[in-house]
Amino acid sequence: MRLIEGIAHHCYCVSYRWLIDCLRYDRIIDEISYEIEGDDSGNHAYGGPKRSRLSDRQKPLFDKFCFMIKCTEKNDIHISNDRLQQLITTCGGVIITCVTQNDLDQYKVIVLCDRLYVSERRYNYDRCRSLEIQFLSSNWVLDSIFEYRLKPMDSYFEKPL
Repeated sequence: MRLIEGIAHHCYCVSYRWLIDCLRYDRIIDEISYEIEGDDSGNHAYGGPKRSRLSDRQKPLFDKFCFMIKCTEKNDIHISNDRLQQLITTCGGVIITCVTQNDLDQYKVIVLCDRLYVSERRYNYDRCRSLEIQFLSSNWVLDSIFEYRLKPMDSYFEKPL
């Protein structure tokens, strides 16, 4: 989670080897060759930290997106809604509590939720989908920040059971 927060804040995200080498040589070493490129566990170089750091700050990642957070606090990603909200706003997204026509005219509206939430609200779900409101897993936000590019929404849709 700290890595995702660092990416959201456009920080240099370096491996622990940078700190070890700085201590070894008793000086601050250039971070560039130590920058994390992705997920070390699968050797995937997503480039999110660098993409974030070099991004145009005038056009944040979630520019023109507004979000309603309807996740349960005990979700599969183990992140509180407050922390999720902070990540979204740090990346330029807007948090709303209800959808207005103005929101629909200005933004792409995303409801972050789980399958149970949409299943219990089938009527509203169908009506909202007709307004092009997207119901997505919170993982879409985290994965988009991790890569610092908007991930395709297809595999993150939450649909009723």
